[in-house]
Amino acid sequence: MKQINKKEPDFYAKYLKKESPTEWKTLSQAIGSNVREHILDIEQNNQCAYTEIALDHNSRNSHIDHFKKRALFPEETFNWNNLLVSCNRENYGAKYKDKHIHKQDYNNILNPTIDNPSSFFHYSFTGNIGEKTIDKINGERVANTISLFGLNNKSLVERRATIAEQVKIYSNQLSLPEIKEVIGEFDSFVENIYSTLHDDNISVN
Repeated sequence: MKQINKKEPDFYAKYLKKESPTEWKTLSQAIGSNVREHILDIEQNNQCAYTEIALDHNSRNSHIDHFKKRALFPEETFNWNNLLVSCNRENYGAKYKDKHIHKQDYNNILNPTIDNPSSFFHYSFTGNIGEKTIDKINGERVANTISLFGLNNKSLVERRATIAEQVKIYSNQLSLPEIKEVIGEFDSFVENIYSTLHDDNISVN
């Protein structure tokens, strides 16, 4: 999961002011593609907000997610800060979250538009995500976030483990920005693995 800096674009604000939509499908049909592409390009570096797998503009592999579900928080439907782009997988990401989350759960999970998940997550070379040594309350928030978004799904863990090996290979050859560009996904994981390698002076030869 990556931290996301949100800033409502002019075209979105102008649409809301002019059209005053009352249903999400009305906005989605009118400017949904523009919203999704803007979020991907400008705010999320073309990666899923939750899993950080690479996404393109193909509507079949991603969708606009309401971090706070519309069914539970209808007042947040058009709030730009509540709009993120997620992959379309059923076993992790937004769709997995929406199948399992309850309203009260939002009080006890991380919000990537507010929190920096890298401050709470421990990233392992095995590809697993765990919790850093932190207080009990935040430890529960981390555990709940990992569970409700399926972040330790087997396929995600395996992909991250493969990327950890790539980072080891590239670490003494390329800068961190270059490595992130080459790999093109899992930015937070790459940053943390790279930092661990250099902080601990781990041999990557």
